[in-house]
Amino acid sequence: MPEAKSHGRSKAGVELTDEVLDRMADEAEEGLDVTKLRRRPGRPAMGSAPAESFGCAYSSTGLGSTDFRRFCA
Repeated sequence: MPEAKSHGRSKAGVELTDEVLDRMADEAEEGLDVTKLRRRPGRPAMGSAPAESFGCAYSSTGLGSTDFRRFCA
């Protein structure tokens, strides 16, 4: 019996053979079952209001400084 050709390993360490890839393709073609998805948290809010954005232009001397507010008006 010929040895199955390997296409590498998945992140979980599963050997990716033609059989495994075919099974994964069949599952993908069936569609995504949204009931199996889990909610993932995003970036937490820094306050209750939307963040304020502002433009800033500063000289090369300000690039090394960690106090950017002093260079932005």
